[in-house]
Amino acid sequence: MVRSSIWNLAGQTVPLVVAIPALPFLIGKLGIDRFGVLTLIWVAIGYFSLFDLGMGRALTQLIARRLGEEGGVNIGFIVRRGLALMLCISILGSCLVWFLAPWLARQILNVPVFLEHESIVSLRIVAVALPFIVTSSGLTGILMAYQRFGLVNVIRIPAATLSIVLPVVAALFSPSLEWTTTTIVLTRIAAWAAYATACMRAFALGASVSGGSSQEIRELIRLGGWISISNVVGPVLVYLDRFVIAGLISAAAVAYYSTPYEVITKLWIVPGGIVTVLFSAFATSYVSDKNKSFSLFVQGTKYVFFALFPIVLGVVLFSSEVLNAWLGAEFAHNSTFVLQILALGVLVNSLALVPNLFITGVGQPDKVAKIHLVELVIYLPILVFMTARYGIDGAALAWAFRVTADAVFLYAGAFVMLPAGNAFLRQMAIAALASCAAFGLAFSLSGVIVKLSFLLALTVLLAFFTWNIFLKSEERSFVRSMLSAALRPAK
Repeated sequence: MVRSSIWNLAGQTVPLVVAIPALPFLIGKLGIDRFGVLTLIWVAIGYFSLFDLGMGRALTQLIARRLGEEGGVNIGFIVRRGLALMLCISILGSCLVWFLAPWLARQILNVPVFLEHESIVSLRIVAVALPFIVTSSGLTGILMAYQRFGLVNVIRIPAATLSIVLPVVAALFSPSLEWTTTTIVLTRIAAWAAYATACMRAFALGASVSGGSSQEIRELIRLGGWISISNVVGPVLVYLDRFVIAGLISAAAVAYYSTPYEVITKLWIVPGGIVTVLFSAFATSYVSDKNKSFSLFVQGTKYVFFALFPIVLGVVLFSSEVLNAWLGAEFAHNSTFVLQILALGVLVNSLALVPNLFITGVGQPDKVAKIHLVELVIYLPILVFMTARYGIDGAALAWAFRVTADAVFLYAGAFVMLPAGNAFLRQMAIAALASCAAFGLAFSLSGVIVKLSFLLALTVLLAFFTWNIFLKSEERSFVRSMLSAALRPAK
């Protein structure tokens, strides 16, 4: 779990580090208009993966479950039929994007007139590559079912890095969008080939290719359908607040809200790297050993909390100082409370990833999708009321309320399916009460020295209680062995 989490974190942070110096260069070479269209194409490539209709994660769940309950029977059948379904869907999507490219460029992307031709051609280049983009999510889903996160990221890291570096190289020769888009697409196709090769090797390591039945296909479609609903509703819940703020207040208010939001939500990289490895582990262990699933569930919750609590506490304490130094006094005045509330929401939402992936991983994504649909209905009127009454501070409070309710519903749903864990529930209650007290004090403190002393004291206390109460003896032994290996002199 630790090794896979490190690989996942590397897979998300390395391309981000590469992008920091590359993006200003691209802006200079392409110009702001072309670069704006290029960023939209990057986003489109990411969102076009929704054409898999949740099949990638459904493949992970179904294969991992078969590995747990039957030792790999019918996996070959599931893989072939699943990838065939994804290919058919992606070809339809490819044709749709190809024919709608002019409309997308002019009406949706609203590109300048002089860039219309380049944008249309670029979108059609993406359309040609769409089957590779979509089926790549299925191939990575297969590898994740086999817990090959290291292998996935060995491919993902250079692919994501090259999708940034190669457009820079292309821009040296021509500012044309067609060339930059072609380099991105070729990178994705090369990654697809690498994933396909890795999957064939995974099957060589023991997967059965015996025949299956239509039941597996129905289950795959059911899982994918519900996962797809969550994939569609999720972004609506994430971006709805920006549109409400723009409609009820102003575009300037959106800037004061979205800037701290975009910064603080980068912390999702941390829980994403930790809990993604649990998805296939839940699917495999739940059918053979529910106690092991519960143990993984507890570990995931603890590790996310311990990793994020000190960071979020630091953000709450020093948000005013950071915003003032970074964006100026006016921005700090308008956005400090927003950043503080959003930081608390990110902590809660990160913890909710554990039950989310558990419920989906054990084959009941319909519960998650239904929770998200109910949240959407309840969240919209609350968001409108709070924004109209309290401005962007109210929008932040509404968002924090939504993610807290989401966490409560998901943990309640997970505990119904897991073995009794009264000791863990007590630990969660203690941690929640202590966190509320800590954050309550953090909001009332003033002065950099006082805040810094408080942060250091709380971090030391957290480390003490984590080591002596929340970690099991085998976890402490594991930490000691890792520290010993890290401090051992290299030969």
